[in-house]
Amino acid sequence: MNAKNLENSINATLPPTPYYVLDEAAIVANMKIIARLCELSGAKALLALKCFATWGVFDVMQPYLHGTTSSSLNEVRLGYELW
Repeated sequence: MNAKNLENSINATLPPTPYYVLDEAAIVANMKIIARLCELSGAKALLALKCFATWGVFDVMQPYLHGTTSSSLNEVRLGYELW
């Protein structure tokens, strides 16, 4: 197999790019820590959409957080529609 065939073979098995692989168990573990801190302190935790707008895992995070923050109209819309 030449290099071009190998490259085509590898590319055929990968999903289209760009893509992100998220560890849902790690996200839940972190959310549980945040929820516990909120419980102990009385603070409220918000998701800053500016730094993490990966809406594909909002449903996993939502039970542990109190809402979202927004610094643009598009972020307001994302928070309103998907949170």
